Amino acid sequence: MHLIVATRGLRDEVRKWIEKLSAINMPFKVGKADPEGKIHGINLEGNLVIPLRICPVQLWDFSFPEECQDAMLNTLIGRRDTTGTIAPPINPSNKKWVNLLRMGLKLEKIPKFDKTLKFPVEDPMGTEVVAIGIKKDGRFEDGTERI
Repeated sequence: MHLIVATRGLRDEVRKWIEKLSAINMPFKVGKADPEGKIHGINLEGNLVIPLRICPVQLWDFSFPEECQDAMLNTLIGRRDTTGTIAPPINPSNKKWVNLLRMGLKLEKIPKFDKTLKFPVEDPMGTEVVAIGIKKDGRFEDGTERI
């Protein structure tokens, strides 16, 4: 069974909560064994105890000055695929739900950006970064951004 929730809060408090949850071990009833005493090809006897499996699905809101837009977009979503070329910001298999989420959050599509500008941050290994949308900040009366 899967339960999907969203969190919004202080990063360290959420992290502590997740660490406590990941320490939960639960009883797991094993199915009937085959004539050789194996279940799905593995020797298992009786009931097991398994840990709670936690896989984050997170939304992140990055705020930055408009002048840094190209460098930030390239740093966050200008990811390179296995051939070394920059991958599209939205995997085609994700387009449908990304479009719905973008509309719900009232965001604009990701604009084209300069792929030569980048902050010195490595892409996270084993992590998919899905570009959802972008929103411009309001401005104060003097024209400065309201980040």
